[in-house]
Amino acid sequence: MSALRAVVDTNVLVSGLMDAASCPGRVVDQVQARRLRLVADDRILAEYAEVLRRPAFSSYFTLEEAELILDQIRVEEALRHPTRTMG
Repeated sequence: MSALRAVVDTNVLVSGLMDAASCPGRVVDQVQARRLRLVADDRILAEYAEVLRRPAFSSYFTLEEAELILDQIRVEEALRHPTRTMG
């Protein structure tokens, strides 16, 4: 069975890394297990990187852990280039 694809909000990603036992933590587990592929564009990837690198989260996960998940997302995600933006 092929992996499901989803856009994951930055708050869900951060919350999942902060608390592996939470619902967002299960989403991160699915990403790490490659059962869920993130769909993102350059703006979303930049937001993930900026937020995950904030010092405020250093007591929850290390910079190295954040970089590992970012690397996996960059390799595994299905990069999309939007044709229009909402808002």
